Amino acid sequence: RQWRRDVWFGRISKGTTRVNFNIIVNGYGAGKAYNLDEIYMLETVKCKNPYREKRVFIDAINNYVSDLYEIENKMQGEGKQIVAAHRYLVSDHVVGNEVFSRIKLNSETAGYAYIKVIDKHIAELKKSHNELFKERIADFEDVKYQVLSRIYNKKFKQNFNGPTILIVNEVLPSMILNLSKNVKGIIARKGSTLSHAAILVKEKGIPLIVIKNINIKNNTFIAIDTQTKLIDINPDADTKKAYQTRGRINTYKLNDRKKTYLKNFNLQLNISGPEDFLQSSLKHVDGIGLFRTEHLFLKSPHYLSVEEQTLIYEKVALKSFPKYVNIRLVDFKGDKSPSYLKNLDLNEFLFFGPLNEIYKEQIEAIIRANEKYGNLRIMIPMIRQIEEYHHVRDYMNLVLDNLNRVRLTPALKLGVMLETFEAFENLNDYKTVDFISIGTNDLSTELYLTDRSKITDYVYHTKSMIEPIKTISKFSKRHNIPYSICGDLASNTDSFSKLLRSQEIGFSFPESFLNQAIYLINTYVVEKKKSKDLRDKKQKTKK
Repeated sequence: RQWRRDVWFGRISKGTTRVNFNIIVNGYGAGKAYNLDEIYMLETVKCKNPYREKRVFIDAINNYVSDLYEIENKMQGEGKQIVAAHRYLVSDHVVGNEVFSRIKLNSETAGYAYIKVIDKHIAELKKSHNELFKERIADFEDVKYQVLSRIYNKKFKQNFNGPTILIVNEVLPSMILNLSKNVKGIIARKGSTLSHAAILVKEKGIPLIVIKNINIKNNTFIAIDTQTKLIDINPDADTKKAYQTRGRINTYKLNDRKKTYLKNFNLQLNISGPEDFLQSSLKHVDGIGLFRTEHLFLKSPHYLSVEEQTLIYEKVALKSFPKYVNIRLVDFKGDKSPSYLKNLDLNEFLFFGPLNEIYKEQIEAIIRANEKYGNLRIMIPMIRQIEEYHHVRDYMNLVLDNLNRVRLTPALKLGVMLETFEAFENLNDYKTVDFISIGTNDLSTELYLTDRSKITDYVYHTKSMIEPIKTISKFSKRHNIPYSICGDLASNTDSFSKLLRSQEIGFSFPESFLNQAIYLINTYVVEKKKSKDLRDKKQKTKK
């Protein structure tokens, strides 16, 4: 099918001027504009004391790494993984040695030498044809500015006294890691949905939009509403008050009890490790819908043994008990592949493929961990042929027999992440699986041959996915297979609401979206009840 590439249009309510803007993260926010200048000026190029410059550079690196460790310990989910990635990047010995060499041989200042080295690596990334690699340019730029800010002692301080709309050239992850609670939205001159910064902004629950030629003075009042595609600048007093009031009431606090109206919905959390969720959040969900195990390997300095994996899975099982945990077998495609697998083509699941030994060890570790608590389940990613499902099932039984396990715990369930064109086309082959997770990110890419980082019309994107999602959900219901919707569509305010209205009830999303999901479900249930009452009233009137 031909993918329609329309442009999102926003409007400025004062006058008739219209502006184009891309929505990176959906949401609502209002406050006074603040323009952030991200440029650091070099003080000097040549140095008189290379030893001192080397010391300045080392101190700046150590200071930044220390700050990142502190931030990493406070974060959860994908944000934690991004901080760890930045920590590895800033600690890169190759970059450090190149900087030391320039300082020593050319008598360059620490700042100048570091800029030249980092800019060289950025130039190499720009030559790549891989869009994911190009997205990492922003991470290099971020690390560059953060190190320079420490070299020149010009760290950015967020002194915002009230609700603020931040205006930047490009959103960098470091801006978001300690983002002031007063920041209610961000307008950038460039950015994309695949960037690490966009992921972090999404976890903050604030809107992020891109306007190439934005030019708004500080303290100008701005309201952003991506649902109505509206940017309102300097509205009258009454309208401004309405925006500020809306900002206060559009929240939903969770209490210790699961809401009664949630009993008809199947909500699940996405995690990347035992520390990525709060036990209190489990009271509002049915279980962990997606445990991304590849992140365990990516952040570990060495390959994880069966024993090490078993301990990690046991921690997740204990923390989640008695709720279930869907452990996805490693999915190393794209930029998620560790260095020792860089030369392998890993864009599909093959039990007897390049990762055969890794899959075998992982399955054994999950089985061992499950014997203790009985709430773990295995999920196969990027499956294209049902034969792969049977391969995994047969190996699970073989491991159980070889370990001589007494099967006192519930049988280990085996499900699939349905996210490929082949699996969708041959849906009827999967009527015997234990559960299904609909991976909307990869499924949309395969069905419509699109690059999700270049989607300009998210409304159309959502509408185009409703039909295939309904096809899978009807199939699952017909065969009594539990299912859930995963990916961006399950954690986006607008698409989540549309899926609710199309009668979908199963969702798997990051913990950061739980609060908003419950608010949207409550709104949907109330509106549905009002609509039913109105119909009943009309029928009584007719009688």
